[in-house]
Amino acid sequence: MRLRSADPAANLNRSSCLLQAHWYLNGCACGERQERLINYVGDIQRLHEFGFDAAKFDGCGAATNMTYYAELMDATGHTFEVENCHWGSCGADSWYHNPDGSSCPTQDWCPFNHYRTSGDINSGLTSWYANLQSALKFLNDTAPLSVPSCWAYPDMMEVGRITGGSFAWSRAHFGAWCVISAPLILGLDLGDTATLASIIPFITNPEAIAVNQNWAGHPGRLAAEFMPPGWSHGKGALPAGHDRDGWPRNATLAEAQKACDADAGCGGITYHSADAAPEGALKMYLKDAGVDGATGDEDWTHYSKADAVQVWVKPQPGGRLAVFVVNPAQSGKAAQVEVSFAALGIANATSASVRDIWSRQEIGDVKAALKATVEPLDSAFLLLTPRS
Repeated sequence: MRLRSADPAANLNRSSCLLQAHWYLNGCACGERQERLINYVGDIQRLHEFGFDAAKFDGCGAATNMTYYAELMDATGHTFEVENCHWGSCGADSWYHNPDGSSCPTQDWCPFNHYRTSGDINSGLTSWYANLQSALKFLNDTAPLSVPSCWAYPDMMEVGRITGGSFAWSRAHFGAWCVISAPLILGLDLGDTATLASIIPFITNPEAIAVNQNWAGHPGRLAAEFMPPGWSHGKGALPAGHDRDGWPRNATLAEAQKACDADAGCGGITYHSADAAPEGALKMYLKDAGVDGATGDEDWTHYSKADAVQVWVKPQPGGRLAVFVVNPAQSGKAAQVEVSFAALGIANATSASVRDIWSRQEIGDVKAALKATVEPLDSAFLLLTPRS
């Protein structure tokens, strides 16, 4: 039986008419360095006595046993919403190694309502996109660990605060959190009326919010990933005789491998793991046996996940499918994306009607594949209704 500390339905009913007050516990400013029973008990006693509705449990202090916290909250007879903010550390908390301090649930254990999958988000231009990648490991196609009352959470949103960002890029941020079922929690200056006016059109979009709230068996997944338009080049110039202009400019990784196989000058493609690169970057190097010996020159051409055009999908009630396409490139041409029905997960359909969630308008029918054009630092958010 999955261990729970709160009833999401009760929280939803109460939040529809009352302002909820949340408390922030185990923070970094005064984190205890030794685990003490009295601290656990005192935290929950005061949480209940002060009438708070929810609590965020940070990972800086030694009090990280989420199972014990859940048991103490249950004993009060009150329902609390719980955020596990242990930064995506799996197996045990990263500082004190408490096995119940993990922020990664299992199929049988999740004594919290949502859990951080990443470190802290910030207002940098690419921060939210990097945090989005941290949720991937919890969105397995067949057995995801982000499920009702136990949601994966790449941190609160920076919508309206992104340094150098535009309306479109803040809107893309909001859409990404919608399509992976992440809690929609905003953090911004309510006195900044100009910013509020700019984001109200999409943060109040009922169709985008419905995608986030609806449950039809899966929280959302990454369906396809494309090379950005054009190659990005490293330090050195391309070796003589190895111009890649003939290669597909908007290729999937599989297509890039196929192009390499057909190119006598390409000695292979090497993928560097996300764990070995900053901010979840996934780099791809083209090796050339004629440059720098057998291993090739890893400076001259590379692909980074930070530039990848991604296609995310989330099932919706009635057999419909939400499709979110995001282009994180900071400049260049628009991305021309084409994704087959099979890749989207609707292989049995012969056609589908398409509705633009951002504009809230029907835009016609498609057959066999979905095509989308997305400008740099922008997104497309679509709802497909398949027909067999």
